[in-house]
Amino acid sequence: MAFGELLGDPVYIFIIALFCAMVLVGFVNSRWLGSVGVALLQRWMRMAFFSAAGAVCLRAAVGDRSIIVLLACSVLICFLLETVVYWIGISLENYACVAPGVPKFEPAENAWSSLQKFIRLKNRILSEGFKKSGSFRMPIAGDSENGYVLATTFDSADMFTRMCVIFPFGDSRVVVTSVKSLLSDGRTVVTESRPIPNGLDFPREYDVENHPMLSNPLSVLKIHLRRMKTYSAGASKIIKPPLEDLNGEIDAEMSVNLKSGLINPPYLWDECGVYTEDGKYRIWASMVKMRYFPFL
Repeated sequence: MAFGELLGDPVYIFIIALFCAMVLVGFVNSRWLGSVGVALLQRWMRMAFFSAAGAVCLRAAVGDRSIIVLLACSVLICFLLETVVYWIGISLENYACVAPGVPKFEPAENAWSSLQKFIRLKNRILSEGFKKSGSFRMPIAGDSENGYVLATTFDSADMFTRMCVIFPFGDSRVVVTSVKSLLSDGRTVVTESRPIPNGLDFPREYDVENHPMLSNPLSVLKIHLRRMKTYSAGASKIIKPPLEDLNGEIDAEMSVNLKSGLINPPYLWDECGVYTEDGKYRIWASMVKMRYFPFL
């Protein structure tokens, strides 16, 4: 088909326009916005592009059939292929992430992104009455700067609230926020904005609520404080040092997932990987949800 004929077909015009819009949205978001919502929009645009292109290929292969049927088949094929890629990636990472011992946080001189937007964000957090209580890093992939999970903790003036802002891929545009408070009855209330798949279990005494569409730590804090008003038990001061607190959470989550059969015992990691089949499935299901349905 000649280029002039392509421009004369509305189907091809739509596919070309969708491709250009997808590339533009991705560039703007990665360069300036860093928005979880815009990233979700780009993923749906990518799915629409490949589905539309696949429907055109199916029409060329099977003849002149209903475009609605062809498009539905193409969406299903694209979605299944992508989820298979997720499963393969999880299975490979299951062995690639094996390390001598469970990774833990360690003190760091600085664990904050150098981007100006995050520097301004840090100042806004401090202006809300929080005080920086620690900077930490956790090695995940060698000794390069992007081989660390970076975490900075902030404590409220009354010590009833602790905020942890995490850059899971080093000095990047992705930010994860966790706000926690302790109740007098022994429960731990956690409000997160974690767009990264998890799927594993939390300790029974943890009451966790995740808002993956949020990217502003102060918005997560506002929801957390609103949640705290719904509990009959009063808040207790957080007296545990931040480093001990972070690594204690890792140990607690490791213990509960070992008991629930989602993580293999460490002595089996070299042979069987970190996660069991049930654990890999839970992560896979969480990945599909986070990638396309984080609002559910």
